[in-house]
Amino acid sequence: MSSSLGKRRRLNNNNILYVNKQNRLNKRLFVINEKVLTTTEHKTMHDATYPCTITGIRWSLTIQGPASGENDANFSWAIVITRDNNDTKSFNFASESNLYAPEQDVLAFGCCRLANADKPGPQTHHFEGSTKTMRKLQHEDQIKFVYGAESSDGHVFGCVQSFCKT
Repeated sequence: MSSSLGKRRRLNNNNILYVNKQNRLNKRLFVINEKVLTTTEHKTMHDATYPCTITGIRWSLTIQGPASGENDANFSWAIVITRDNNDTKSFNFASESNLYAPEQDVLAFGCCRLANADKPGPQTHHFEGSTKTMRKLQHEDQIKFVYGAESSDGHVFGCVQSFCKT
């Protein structure tokens, strides 16, 4: 009977407490279906209500370029950690700069340039991947999907999966 309950611990008052040996695992499959604007936007994927380790991040995302008549566009996305409910930073599209700072809070990212519907060239781009990166989260830390475009609007659709274990 005790093996199914976990490890036995005797308390000071002679009561017995059974401690579960298994770690809690919180699995998320977050859907993103958003218009990409020329400003940096974000969606909260995970709020840490208790300390945990985020791991096993996988993504499958498609970005659609601007409509006909608009300029070609540079699109960027990132999966980032924001600590202690701090604000999400904006993308920096300037040449030779950090796209997102602080860089150590970026878990995954992607960039592409897409043509508008009237021009030859790619009008959609698909990102698929995974990372073995693990980061410890404290209470009130958040995992966010950050996205934006430099010069024209577009659309992003896809899913991001993550695991948070205690």
